[in-house]
Amino acid sequence: MCRRLFTALALALVLWPASAQTPDWRTALHETFDAGGLDTSVWSTLPVGGAAPIFEPRGAGRAIHARAQPGNAGLELRQALSQPYRLAFDFRQPAEEAGGYRLVVSHARAEGTAWWFEFDRNALAVWTTVAGSWATRWSAEGLRPDTWYHVVVSDEPERVRLALTAENGTPVAASDWLAHDLGSAGHLSFRADSGDTLRGAQFDEIDLALPAGAATRGTAGVDRALESAREAAPTAARATCVVTTRDGLALDLDADGAARAVRLDGQALPRLAAEPGGFYAWDITEAPRYERFASRGDRAPSPVLDLACEALGLTLRGSLEGGDDRLVVTGELADTRGVDRAVVVSWVLPIDAAGWQWGDDLNHARAVAEEGRYQHAFGYGLSGANGGHLMSVYPWSALTRGRTGLMLARPLDWPRLSSTDYDHSARRRALVVRFDLGLSARTRRFPSRASFRFVLSRVPEADWGFRAAAQRYYDLYPQFFARRVDREGLWHLWVNPAVPQPEELGLVFHEQEPFSEDRVAFDDVHGGLSFTYAEPSTLWQHTGAFDQGRLRLPDLLADLLRRAAQPVTVLTDYPFSTQPVGLPDAELAQAALNSYIGGEGEPSVYAAPPDRVAVNCAGDPELPRPSRASLWFDHEGQRALGDPRVDGAYLDSLCWGTFDTAEDARAEHWATADIPLIASFRTGAPAQLGAFSHYELYTAIADAMHQRGKLVQANTFPFCHIFYAHLLDAIGVGEGGDLESFHDAERLSYCRALAYRKPLSHMNYAYLLPEVSTADKERAIARNLPYAVWPGTGNGADLARLEAFRPLMRRYAPLLRDLSAAGWEPVTLAKATPGGLVCERYGRERGGPLYLVVHNPSAAPCRARLTWDARLTDVASRLVDRVSGQALPAAGRSAALSLAPWQTAMLVLRR
Repeated sequence: MCRRLFTALALALVLWPASAQTPDWRTALHETFDAGGLDTSVWSTLPVGGAAPIFEPRGAGRAIHARAQPGNAGLELRQALSQPYRLAFDFRQPAEEAGGYRLVVSHARAEGTAWWFEFDRNALAVWTTVAGSWATRWSAEGLRPDTWYHVVVSDEPERVRLALTAENGTPVAASDWLAHDLGSAGHLSFRADSGDTLRGAQFDEIDLALPAGAATRGTAGVDRALESAREAAPTAARATCVVTTRDGLALDLDADGAARAVRLDGQALPRLAAEPGGFYAWDITEAPRYERFASRGDRAPSPVLDLACEALGLTLRGSLEGGDDRLVVTGELADTRGVDRAVVVSWVLPIDAAGWQWGDDLNHARAVAEEGRYQHAFGYGLSGANGGHLMSVYPWSALTRGRTGLMLARPLDWPRLSSTDYDHSARRRALVVRFDLGLSARTRRFPSRASFRFVLSRVPEADWGFRAAAQRYYDLYPQFFARRVDREGLWHLWVNPAVPQPEELGLVFHEQEPFSEDRVAFDDVHGGLSFTYAEPSTLWQHTGAFDQGRLRLPDLLADLLRRAAQPVTVLTDYPFSTQPVGLPDAELAQAALNSYIGGEGEPSVYAAPPDRVAVNCAGDPELPRPSRASLWFDHEGQRALGDPRVDGAYLDSLCWGTFDTAEDARAEHWATADIPLIASFRTGAPAQLGAFSHYELYTAIADAMHQRGKLVQANTFPFCHIFYAHLLDAIGVGEGGDLESFHDAERLSYCRALAYRKPLSHMNYAYLLPEVSTADKERAIARNLPYAVWPGTGNGADLARLEAFRPLMRRYAPLLRDLSAAGWEPVTLAKATPGGLVCERYGRERGGPLYLVVHNPSAAPCRARLTWDARLTDVASRLVDRVSGQALPAAGRSAALSLAPWQTAMLVLRR
């Protein structure tokens, strides 16, 4: 949420109900089945490998009829779903088969099924898991067999609800929100699961919507176009050279840049003999078809790459260099046809990893077994006729088996649209990294070229899977995770400087919006840090270009041109208090004209009727002045740059909705770009990505702050961290008005992984709302504690609200400080059972404070057992839980503890 809207409507937005914060939904799947056959990249059959359910006529189209005699049959969505989602489908129960049902439609997870509904004769019932046990939560009576019903499922963390309508849209029945236990992402199934007589059910018009930018873990279908290109590639033995690291990773590389063998400590990893590997390209103006790059001329194998793809008119130059702990692959794609290009480039590393573990994140891994692409990614930006961008959630990926492991990684300071996956089929098995690149002669620094870089590394301590890969990434790139902050505390806003003992509340990261001299003095006295506000991705404007609530872009541009022609004596009435006084209105308007992202005459904007608009702006400091960058350096950033009392710059709205994903077609912006263009699937042409243009300004601001010994704080939303995390010193984990916003374990662990040991804090207004119970606030803090995320909050002008919050902070602020001082370690060297519990370690293997934080993320009480590795040798024989004060006996590197619903224990293993 843009902070400037909070400034303008402070009271209204502080009281903004959770229901008003509706996500920007995108359709992830719409399946009519009218074409017949099944898209096996989307659906798997139940039982696995069984016959597909039959198609039956319905109106002008067809529907799926699942039958079972006996047992079960049906369909399962291949992609695992992260919550929340909206699912809609049509359902019919034939009369002769209406009885004895279970699991007609379900959402199954690794820990068990989250919810299912079943139809039996004339009623539909919904079951969920709550407090670890199954029960019927809701039923709808009086339903008729042989009747089509439209079902809508809304699923969120902790709860689900269903609604039924008739074919004509008449409401039939609707549930309230039904609680269900938390769990991992899982798969949706549409099936018949019966006893020993014939049963069946029909499904049609399945529609699945996810929040824009939502990530999914799953085994998507094999990229058949890439697989076909690999099948056509030469597989005969060829001469190779060896590229090695000092820690035992080696590639046998042929002249085409293809790895003919991968070895760890001299031992070759398994591969399919017919898998050639190498570089491939696809011109996305055509239907998916990859062509392979080959060596130009009769070259000997070399780490220096000089390749060509004659079929597509492309060359690729670069290198594959060994180092101490990584193999670095750098490439530059170039066009030879003299035209703009939009291309996907992939590098394929052959390895047969059947039975290995694919790591999705810190807490989830899957055995490589079924066919498909193993990946953790999200759809980024706009799609088109030939597909869309797929962006990996993490900048590293990992395949491990026991003590053996490999990882691919992209350096954070090489921002690119890229993804990695493990491609697994009967004929082809390989790690694949992909880059979406645009080429144009209008980019001055790299005309008709685009570069990329990634690394291949082994994973030490690979039995810790993705967590071990995270530690490797920190070791590869320590500069991205340098901690410049010397204190810990929460992110706060609008706090009354008359509050007594603010240190007890943990008030440290002070967002100065608006800037206030008395609040700077308040920070100086009490050890706080002051940050001046800006939202550098946008320029907010007053405008009269609205017609009955609709923004007319031609009128907006005409208004900007009129204002830009004003004399400098006309000062702006900028709509928010963050803008310095005295700015000529012509300068503001011309900056918007010079910087707006979009096409000519089509700026990317956010309309805020009746009279305001946010213009999405390119941040490149090299654009003609005035620009979005010059406004920050000449005006908004002056206090951060020059006032020694100010500790740094605050950046709002990183990854604000579609602003980051917007595509800029203005060639004058391309001219000075420092980051290559992208391939636009919407237009089939190059474009500049909004995020990369914003990156240039964020980098310039971060460089200016760090050169002055100052800091950068930002309000971030997943998954912008894959572009910006290394630029920031204090990271806001998200801003919301309810205690569910950004408190789920998956997002918290993601932010911790991308921050490493940098401070993290929410901005959650509910912590100071008197109508929110203290018990609910404490439960939210308990969910933050495993990741050392501070419960930051705004609207602290009311001293009574701050005092009501003080007892919680008096209890938890010392715990959060101690965790941060000990330092988060991705490899926990400890495990908590049963599965599903959160366990995180703070502190080194030997010496210094050592804590294990264990959290029960469910509504059921739990009897847990904690065990730890022998390397934690000097652990006390009696553990103390800092949260409850309870002492626990420890024996044989193990301890038992009881956890209430949502409870967190912070166990002291070493003082």
